[in-house]
Amino acid sequence: MYWIPLRSNISPNAPKDQYFPLPPRSKTKDKHFHGVHYIKMFPVDRTKVHKFHTDTRYYKIIKTILDKNEAEIIAACQQYLDDYAAGKRPLFATNIDMLIEVL
Repeated sequence: MYWIPLRSNISPNAPKDQYFPLPPRSKTKDKHFHGVHYIKMFPVDRTKVHKFHTDTRYYKIIKTILDKNEAEIIAACQQYLDDYAAGKRPLFATNIDMLIEVL
């Protein structure tokens, strides 16, 4: 299983294919983006994952957007992993191969 983080300050220079944009959080800087950042995904052990609570109005909206766009996000993640396996890796991507070895 891979975990794809929500990030609040994705650089305005980040290529659009590296993240799925979401509405900004209060901590999102001007001209930066909040979203699902594909290049920061990493493998996790399912037993170490805790449920993320969507109790606030903001996170209910985010969950609705993510659910509605789930197929697009999965396809983009798969494309990223295919590119990664082919050696096309962004400069600031996580080292998935090393992380799999650690697990």
